[in-house]
Amino acid sequence: MKHRAVKQSEYYKAEGKEVKRLKKVCNRCGDGTFMADHKDRWYCGKCGMTVWKKKEEVKPEKPKKGQPKPEPKPRPKPKPKQEEKPDAESA
Repeated sequence: MKHRAVKQSEYYKAEGKEVKRLKKVCNRCGDGTFMADHKDRWYCGKCGMTVWKKKEEVKPEKPKKGQPKPEPKPRPKPKPKQEEKPDAESA
């Protein structure tokens, strides 16, 4: 498997005279080691540390390129209420 070149623009953003980090930095390894951003966690490839995301931070799944978006599931129709019929024997 070939590796792709790392673009600095994916990790930093310049705003005026300030430079802002776009990715989370590993707590164990320190500055300069960024964590991979997965759907439900951050992972450090250097030391193997995993930080699980909170439910509010979890990203929704994106449809793959070239595939149509899945249609929402139809809601089931409510069943009509049946009236009770009197028994012929009790009448």
